Amino acid sequence: MKFPRSNLLAFALLALALALSAYLLQRSFALAAGAEGADVCSAALGKSCDDTLNHPQSKQFGTPLAGWGVVYFLAMLLLLGRGAGKIIGVVGGLGSLGLLGLLLFGDVPFCPLCLVVNSLNLVALVPVLRWEGGGLLRPRAAAYGITLALCGGLHAWIAFTYSPPAPKRSETVARYEAAASVEIAVSPDDPVLGPASAKAQLIVFSDALCPHCKRFWSMLKNVAGDYGDEVRITFKHFPLDSACNASIKETKHPHACTAARALEAARAQGAFWKYDEALKGPAKPGRKKTFGNVAEDVGLDGERFGKDLNGSAGMERIQADIAIGIRLGLAETPAVFVNGRRVRPPSPEVLRQVLDHVTGR
Repeated sequence: MKFPRSNLLAFALLALALALSAYLLQRSFALAAGAEGADVCSAALGKSCDDTLNHPQSKQFGTPLAGWGVVYFLAMLLLLGRGAGKIIGVVGGLGSLGLLGLLLFGDVPFCPLCLVVNSLNLVALVPVLRWEGGGLLRPRAAAYGITLALCGGLHAWIAFTYSPPAPKRSETVARYEAAASVEIAVSPDDPVLGPASAKAQLIVFSDALCPHCKRFWSMLKNVAGDYGDEVRITFKHFPLDSACNASIKETKHPHACTAARALEAARAQGAFWKYDEALKGPAKPGRKKTFGNVAEDVGLDGERFGKDLNGSAGMERIQADIAIGIRLGLAETPAVFVNGRRVRPPSPEVLRQVLDHVTGR
Protein backbone atom coordinates (compact mmCIF):
# COMPACT_ATOMS: atom_id res chain seq x y z
CA MET A 1 0.00 0.00 0.00
CA LYS A 2 1.29 3.44 -0.93
CA PHE A 3 2.25 5.58 2.05
CA PRO A 4 0.42 8.97 1.77
CA ARG A 5 2.61 12.06 1.49
CA SER A 6 0.93 13.69 4.49
CA ASN A 7 1.90 10.65 6.57
CA LEU A 8 5.49 10.90 5.40
CA LEU A 9 5.52 14.61 6.24
CA ALA A 10 4.18 13.98 9.76
CA PHE A 11 6.78 11.28 10.39
CA ALA A 12 9.66 13.38 8.99
CA LEU A 13 8.79 16.51 10.98
CA LEU A 14 8.39 14.62 14.26
CA ALA A 15 11.60 12.64 13.67
CA LEU A 16 13.54 15.86 13.04
CA ALA A 17 12.05 17.47 16.16
CA LEU A 18 13.00 14.36 18.16
CA ALA A 19 16.61 14.57 16.92
CA LEU A 20 16.89 18.27 17.78
CA SER A 21 15.35 17.70 21.21
CA ALA A 22 17.86 14.91 21.81
CA TYR A 23 20.70 17.34 21.02
CA LEU A 24 19.28 19.98 23.39
CA LEU A 25 18.99 17.31 26.08
CA GLN A 26 22.59 16.23 25.54
CA ARG A 27 23.67 19.88 25.77
CA SER A 28 21.70 20.24 29.02
CA PHE A 29 23.63 17.28 30.43
CA ALA A 30 26.93 18.84 29.29
CA LEU A 31 26.13 22.21 30.88
CA ALA A 32 25.11 20.53 34.14
CA ALA A 33 28.54 18.88 34.16
CA GLY A 34 30.32 22.22 33.61
CA ALA A 35 31.06 21.89 29.89
CA GLU A 36 32.99 24.60 28.12
CA GLY A 37 33.25 25.80 24.55
CA ALA A 38 30.98 26.38 21.57
CA ASP A 39 27.89 24.37 20.75
CA VAL A 40 26.03 23.28 17.61
CA CYS A 41 23.38 25.97 18.12
CA SER A 42 26.01 28.70 17.94
CA ALA A 43 27.73 27.15 14.94
CA ALA A 44 24.55 26.54 12.93
CA LEU A 45 22.30 29.44 13.94
CA GLY A 46 24.74 32.07 15.19
CA LYS A 47 23.42 32.22 18.76
CA SER A 48 23.98 29.94 21.72
CA CYS A 49 21.03 28.23 23.42
CA ASP A 50 23.02 27.73 26.63
CA ASP A 51 21.43 30.60 28.55
CA THR A 52 17.99 29.19 27.81
CA LEU A 53 19.00 25.67 28.84
CA ASN A 54 20.43 27.10 32.08
CA HIS A 55 17.32 29.16 32.82
CA PRO A 56 15.27 28.00 35.86
CA GLN A 57 12.16 27.56 33.70
CA SER A 58 13.95 25.12 31.39
CA LYS A 59 13.68 22.38 34.03
CA GLN A 60 10.26 21.13 35.11
CA PHE A 61 9.51 18.36 37.62
CA GLY A 62 13.21 17.53 37.91
CA THR A 63 13.71 17.06 34.17
CA PRO A 64 14.94 19.45 31.43
CA LEU A 65 12.22 20.54 29.00
CA ALA A 66 14.34 19.01 26.26
CA GLY A 67 13.97 15.66 28.05
CA TRP A 68 10.20 16.04 28.12
CA GLY A 69 10.44 16.89 24.42
CA VAL A 70 12.29 13.65 23.67
CA VAL A 71 9.63 11.65 25.53
CA TYR A 72 6.81 13.56 23.80
CA PHE A 73 8.14 13.20 20.24
CA LEU A 74 8.94 9.51 20.75
CA ALA A 75 5.38 8.94 21.98
CA MET A 76 3.99 10.85 18.99
CA LEU A 77 6.00 8.73 16.54
CA LEU A 78 4.90 5.49 18.16
CA LEU A 79 1.25 6.55 18.34
CA LEU A 80 0.91 8.04 14.84
CA GLY A 81 -2.49 7.13 13.46
CA ARG A 82 -3.98 6.44 16.88
CA GLY A 83 -6.61 8.53 18.58
CA ALA A 84 -4.36 8.91 21.61
CA GLY A 85 -1.58 10.24 19.39
CA LYS A 86 -3.86 12.94 17.98
CA ILE A 87 -5.01 13.96 21.46
CA ILE A 88 -1.42 14.13 22.71
CA GLY A 89 -0.52 16.11 19.58
CA VAL A 90 -3.19 18.76 20.27
CA VAL A 91 -2.05 19.08 23.90
CA GLY A 92 1.58 19.26 22.74
CA GLY A 93 0.68 21.91 20.18
CA LEU A 94 -0.85 24.08 22.89
CA GLY A 95 2.31 23.54 24.95
CA SER A 96 4.46 24.63 22.02
CA LEU A 97 2.39 27.80 21.62
CA GLY A 98 3.00 28.60 25.29
CA LEU A 99 6.73 27.94 25.02
CA LEU A 100 6.99 30.08 21.89
CA GLY A 101 5.27 32.88 23.78
CA LEU A 102 7.84 32.62 26.57
CA LEU A 103 10.74 32.59 24.11
CA LEU A 104 9.48 35.56 22.10
CA PHE A 105 7.81 37.70 24.75
CA GLY A 106 8.71 36.32 28.18
CA ASP A 107 11.66 36.77 30.54
CA VAL A 108 13.53 33.82 29.00
CA PRO A 109 16.73 34.08 26.90
CA PHE A 110 16.04 33.49 23.20
CA CYS A 111 16.97 30.04 21.88
CA PRO A 112 16.78 29.65 18.08
CA LEU A 113 16.92 25.85 18.20
CA CYS A 114 14.08 25.75 20.74
CA LEU A 115 12.10 27.97 18.35
CA VAL A 116 12.74 25.49 15.54
CA VAL A 117 11.66 22.48 17.61
CA ASN A 118 8.38 24.03 18.74
CA SER A 119 7.66 25.35 15.25
CA LEU A 120 8.21 21.86 13.81
CA ASN A 121 5.75 20.48 16.35
CA LEU A 122 3.07 23.00 15.36
CA VAL A 123 3.58 22.38 11.62
CA ALA A 124 3.51 18.61 12.16
CA LEU A 125 0.15 18.85 13.92
CA VAL A 126 -1.68 19.35 10.61
CA PRO A 127 -0.54 16.09 8.92
CA VAL A 128 -0.78 14.28 12.26
CA LEU A 129 -4.48 15.11 12.51
CA ARG A 130 -4.96 14.19 8.81
CA TRP A 131 -3.15 10.84 9.15
CA GLU A 132 -4.56 8.26 6.75
CA GLY A 133 -4.93 4.57 7.55
CA GLY A 134 -3.95 2.64 10.66
CA GLY A 135 -1.19 3.26 13.15
CA LEU A 136 2.48 2.38 12.73
CA LEU A 137 2.30 -0.22 15.51
CA ARG A 138 -0.25 -3.05 15.56
CA PRO A 139 -2.26 -4.31 17.35
CA ARG A 140 -3.58 -1.39 19.41
CA ALA A 141 -2.71 -2.90 22.81
CA ALA A 142 0.86 -3.54 21.70
CA ALA A 143 1.19 0.03 20.41
CA TYR A 144 0.08 1.53 23.73
CA GLY A 145 2.12 -0.92 25.81
CA ILE A 146 5.34 -0.39 23.88
CA THR A 147 4.85 3.39 23.92
CA LEU A 148 4.28 3.53 27.66
CA ALA A 149 7.19 1.21 28.41
CA LEU A 150 9.67 3.06 26.19
CA CYS A 151 8.61 6.54 27.30
CA GLY A 152 8.58 5.57 30.98
CA GLY A 153 12.01 3.98 30.76
CA LEU A 154 13.38 6.90 28.77
CA HIS A 155 12.14 9.46 31.29
CA ALA A 156 13.61 7.45 34.19
CA TRP A 157 16.97 7.39 32.39
CA ILE A 158 16.84 11.14 31.69
CA ALA A 159 15.99 11.99 35.29
CA PHE A 160 18.78 9.74 36.62
CA THR A 161 21.38 11.02 34.14
CA TYR A 162 20.53 14.67 34.75
CA SER A 163 20.70 14.20 38.53
CA PRO A 164 23.43 11.59 39.05
CA PRO A 165 24.40 10.39 42.51
CA ALA A 166 26.74 12.69 44.42
CA PRO A 167 30.43 11.80 43.94
CA LYS A 168 32.28 10.11 46.76
CA ARG A 169 34.06 12.52 49.07
CA SER A 170 37.37 10.72 48.57
CA GLU A 171 37.15 11.23 44.81
CA THR A 172 36.19 14.91 45.18
CA VAL A 173 39.02 15.59 47.62
CA ALA A 174 41.55 13.79 45.41
CA ARG A 175 40.47 15.83 42.38
CA TYR A 176 40.59 19.05 44.40
CA GLU A 177 44.07 18.35 45.76
CA ALA A 178 45.30 17.46 42.28
CA ALA A 179 44.15 20.83 40.88
CA ALA A 180 46.87 23.44 40.37
CA SER A 181 47.20 25.96 43.19
CA VAL A 182 47.16 29.53 41.87
CA GLU A 183 47.69 32.97 43.37
CA ILE A 184 44.71 35.28 42.87
CA ALA A 185 45.17 38.92 43.85
CA VAL A 186 42.46 40.25 46.15
CA SER A 187 41.94 43.97 46.69
CA PRO A 188 41.03 45.31 50.16
CA ASP A 189 37.79 46.73 48.80
CA ASP A 190 36.67 43.71 46.77
CA PRO A 191 33.07 42.69 47.58
CA VAL A 192 33.27 39.99 50.28
CA LEU A 193 31.05 37.95 52.54
CA GLY A 194 32.61 36.47 55.68
CA PRO A 195 35.66 37.16 57.87
CA ALA A 196 39.24 37.42 56.63
CA SER A 197 40.28 34.70 59.10
CA ALA A 198 38.02 32.06 57.51
CA LYS A 199 39.60 28.66 56.82
CA ALA A 200 37.91 28.42 53.42
CA GLN A 201 38.69 31.37 51.15
CA LEU A 202 36.38 31.27 48.13
CA ILE A 203 36.96 33.47 45.08
CA VAL A 204 34.14 33.46 42.56
CA PHE A 205 34.41 34.90 39.05
CA SER A 206 30.90 35.77 37.96
CA ASP A 207 28.81 37.46 35.30
CA ALA A 208 26.01 39.69 36.61
CA LEU A 209 23.63 38.65 33.81
CA CYS A 210 24.46 34.93 33.71
CA PRO A 211 21.34 32.81 34.51
CA HIS A 212 23.53 29.95 35.72
CA CYS A 213 25.35 32.36 38.05
CA LYS A 214 22.04 33.54 39.45
CA ARG A 215 21.15 30.01 40.55
CA PHE A 216 24.72 29.40 41.71
CA TRP A 217 24.81 32.42 44.04
CA SER A 218 21.53 31.43 45.64
CA MET A 219 22.91 27.95 46.25
CA LEU A 220 26.32 29.19 47.42
CA LYS A 221 24.86 31.51 50.05
CA ASN A 222 22.79 28.63 51.43
CA VAL A 223 25.80 26.30 51.50
CA ALA A 224 28.14 28.90 53.01
CA GLY A 225 25.57 29.68 55.69
CA ASP A 226 26.07 26.19 57.11
CA TYR A 227 29.77 26.95 57.75
CA GLY A 228 29.39 30.35 59.42
CA ASP A 229 32.67 32.19 59.97
CA GLU A 230 34.68 29.34 58.42
CA VAL A 231 33.90 30.61 54.89
CA ARG A 232 34.75 33.90 53.16
CA ILE A 233 33.52 34.66 49.64
CA THR A 234 35.19 37.22 47.36
CA PHE A 235 33.49 38.40 44.17
CA LYS A 236 35.42 38.93 40.94
CA HIS A 237 33.98 40.22 37.65
CA PHE A 238 34.20 38.14 34.49
CA PRO A 239 31.39 39.31 32.16
CA LEU A 240 30.92 37.08 29.11
CA ASP A 241 30.57 40.16 26.93
CA SER A 242 33.09 41.09 24.25
CA ALA A 243 32.35 44.77 24.87
CA CYS A 244 34.83 44.72 27.77
CA ASN A 245 36.22 41.17 27.87
CA ALA A 246 38.75 40.63 25.07
CA SER A 247 38.83 36.86 25.63
CA ILE A 248 35.16 36.49 24.66
CA LYS A 249 34.81 36.10 20.89
CA GLU A 250 31.02 35.77 20.94
CA THR A 251 29.01 37.73 23.49
CA LYS A 252 26.92 35.33 25.54
CA HIS A 253 25.27 37.93 27.79
CA PRO A 254 24.67 41.27 26.07
CA HIS A 255 25.03 44.27 28.42
CA ALA A 256 26.94 42.18 30.98
CA CYS A 257 29.73 44.78 30.92
CA THR A 258 27.23 47.52 31.73
CA ALA A 259 25.80 45.35 34.50
CA ALA A 260 29.30 44.98 35.95
CA ARG A 261 29.71 48.77 35.84
CA ALA A 262 26.36 49.13 37.64
CA LEU A 263 27.56 46.76 40.36
CA GLU A 264 30.70 48.83 40.77
CA ALA A 265 28.63 52.02 40.97
CA ALA A 266 26.55 50.37 43.71
CA ARG A 267 29.73 49.19 45.48
CA ALA A 268 30.91 52.81 45.59
CA GLN A 269 27.85 53.53 47.76
CA GLY A 270 28.37 50.44 49.92
CA ALA A 271 25.45 48.56 48.36
CA PHE A 272 27.12 45.96 46.13
CA TRP A 273 25.36 42.89 47.51
CA LYS A 274 22.03 44.68 47.91
CA TYR A 275 22.14 45.84 44.30
CA ASP A 276 23.28 42.44 43.07
CA GLU A 277 20.33 40.76 44.81
CA ALA A 278 17.87 43.25 43.31
CA LEU A 279 19.41 42.90 39.85
CA LYS A 280 18.94 39.12 39.98
CA GLY A 281 15.38 39.42 41.26
CA PRO A 282 12.17 40.06 39.28
CA ALA A 283 11.14 43.52 38.16
CA LYS A 284 8.48 45.32 40.14
CA PRO A 285 4.98 45.04 38.62
CA GLY A 286 4.47 47.64 35.91
CA ARG A 287 8.06 48.88 36.17
CA LYS A 288 10.73 48.24 33.57
CA LYS A 289 13.88 46.69 34.97
CA THR A 290 16.75 49.06 34.11
CA PHE A 291 20.04 49.59 35.90
CA GLY A 292 18.88 53.02 37.01
CA ASN A 293 15.52 51.75 38.26
CA VAL A 294 17.22 48.99 40.26
CA ALA A 295 19.48 51.63 41.84
CA GLU A 296 16.43 53.66 42.79
CA ASP A 297 14.69 50.57 44.17
CA VAL A 298 17.57 49.86 46.58
CA GLY A 299 17.79 53.49 47.72
CA LEU A 300 20.96 54.67 45.98
CA ASP A 301 21.77 58.27 45.16
CA GLY A 302 20.67 58.35 41.53
CA GLU A 303 22.89 61.24 40.43
CA ARG A 304 26.02 59.72 41.97
CA PHE A 305 25.08 56.28 40.59
CA GLY A 306 24.85 57.71 37.07
CA LYS A 307 28.25 59.40 37.32
CA ASP A 308 29.95 56.29 38.74
CA LEU A 309 28.23 54.09 36.15
CA ASN A 310 29.83 56.09 33.35
CA GLY A 311 33.09 56.83 35.15
CA SER A 312 36.45 55.17 34.56
CA ALA A 313 37.16 53.92 38.09
CA GLY A 314 34.61 51.10 37.97
CA MET A 315 35.76 49.88 34.57
CA GLU A 316 39.38 49.85 35.73
CA ARG A 317 38.42 47.48 38.56
CA ILE A 318 36.41 45.31 36.16
CA GLN A 319 39.30 45.14 33.71
CA ALA A 320 41.67 44.17 36.51
CA ASP A 321 39.40 41.24 37.43
CA ILE A 322 39.03 40.23 33.78
CA ALA A 323 42.82 40.24 33.34
CA ILE A 324 43.13 37.81 36.26
CA GLY A 325 40.42 35.60 34.76
CA ILE A 326 42.13 35.56 31.38
CA ARG A 327 45.43 34.64 33.02
CA LEU A 328 43.65 31.74 34.70
CA GLY A 329 42.22 30.60 31.36
CA LEU A 330 38.58 31.15 32.28
CA ALA A 331 35.97 30.68 29.55
CA GLU A 332 32.73 30.41 31.53
CA THR A 333 31.04 31.51 34.71
CA PRO A 334 30.76 30.90 37.54
CA ALA A 335 34.36 29.87 38.14
CA VAL A 336 35.04 28.95 41.77
CA PHE A 337 38.37 28.72 43.58
CA VAL A 338 38.71 27.47 47.15
CA ASN A 339 42.04 28.33 48.79
CA GLY A 340 43.58 28.82 45.35
CA ARG A 341 42.35 25.59 43.75
CA ARG A 342 39.52 25.49 41.23
CA VAL A 343 36.45 23.42 42.10
CA ARG A 344 34.72 21.60 39.24
CA PRO A 345 31.81 21.27 38.90
CA PRO A 346 30.77 23.85 41.51
CA SER A 347 27.70 21.83 42.48
CA PRO A 348 26.32 21.93 46.04
CA GLU A 349 27.48 18.36 46.71
CA VAL A 350 31.04 18.96 45.48
CA LEU A 351 31.31 22.33 47.25
CA ARG A 352 30.20 20.83 50.56
CA GLN A 353 32.73 18.01 50.26
CA VAL A 354 35.56 20.46 49.47
CA LEU A 355 34.51 22.80 52.29
CA ASP A 356 34.32 19.90 54.74
CA HIS A 357 37.84 18.97 53.69
CA VAL A 358 39.44 22.42 54.01
CA THR A 359 37.62 23.26 57.26
CA GLY A 360 38.52 19.92 58.85
CA ARG A 361 34.98 18.63 59.28
